Amino acid sequence: MGAGEIIGDSMIKTLIATMLLIPAAIQGQGKDEAKSASTQKKAGNGNIRPDGMEPVDKIPREAVEVRDDIFRLVDKDGKVWIYRRMVFGVFRSIETEDMKQLIANPPDLWKVRELPDGRLEFSRNTPFGPGTYVRKKDELTDEEKDRWAAAKSREATAKKNAKEQKK
Repeated sequence: MGAGEIIGDSMIKTLIATMLLIPAAIQGQGKDEAKSASTQKKAGNGNIRPDGMEPVDKIPREAVEVRDDIFRLVDKDGKVWIYRRMVFGVFRSIETEDMKQLIANPPDLWKVRELPDGRLEFSRNTPFGPGTYVRKKDELTDEEKDRWAAAKSREATAKKNAKEQKK
């Protein structure tokens, strides 16, 4: 077997692999572009802008913090503005009824589940994807104990509601 035959075989394999991967990459790229165009808006400075919010340079000193990284300000005209410090910058929008409810009753973003080995898995969505970690029950912090108790309470309530619906 000569050197030319070895090079030829590896080149053929590379060519076949490339021919199989290029269409998949092109198809995936088109989906990503369509998705990003329909679900995200670009702010003038290149930051991703959440729907209904406009980017601002900073949160005014007069704004009052109502929740972590959420501030409220009533301007001189009586308009109520909500300022949010987010991963991609500071944004503001006019306060809506839905926003009032969300600020008053924030959702529990943490999900807790017990693994078969008895450890607890804590997870929540972040701007960069899901964040998950595992902890032994005897190593829980006070905050994690509260999350675990809240998760058990929600689970018990859900089971109770399911039983009542079956009746």
